[in-house]
Amino acid sequence: MGDEPLKIRYVMEADKANWLALRQELWPETPPQEHEAEIHAYFSMPDLATFVAIADNGDMLGFLEAGLRSYGEGCASHPVAYVEGWYVLPSHRRQGVGRRLMDAAEEWALDRGLREIGSDMLVNNEISLKAHAALGYTEVERLIHVVKKIDSA
Repeated sequence: MGDEPLKIRYVMEADKANWLALRQELWPETPPQEHEAEIHAYFSMPDLATFVAIADNGDMLGFLEAGLRSYGEGCASHPVAYVEGWYVLPSHRRQGVGRRLMDAAEEWALDRGLREIGSDMLVNNEISLKAHAALGYTEVERLIHVVKKIDSA
């Protein structure tokens, strides 16, 4: 980023297309229609907050979606703020964009009287783990999900 101005703010209706594009980069396995439905629902859900990083030229460089959960692994308090999604364009990583987004989410949580914020990532996502650690987050556990398809015969 260097000297390039950067604004962190709440997402707005006018951001939908750019937000959708970044969500698809973070979660490519999710169909676009599902992303669109979640974005549409977001604006009527008071316990969610999405922050976007906007460059001086108007480009969206990243986003962070936060919400409230009744429980967060390793958290002592309830409810807990939780990072549901955090993404910065690869070309703008390691330049403070992610940190500024996380700072906004932490401030949002503090404004609600919360004292902990949780997050998660896939077990093989070392980039996210390092980014979280650089911001003071501590790994508390690892979890592997399994599934078996069953048919009634």
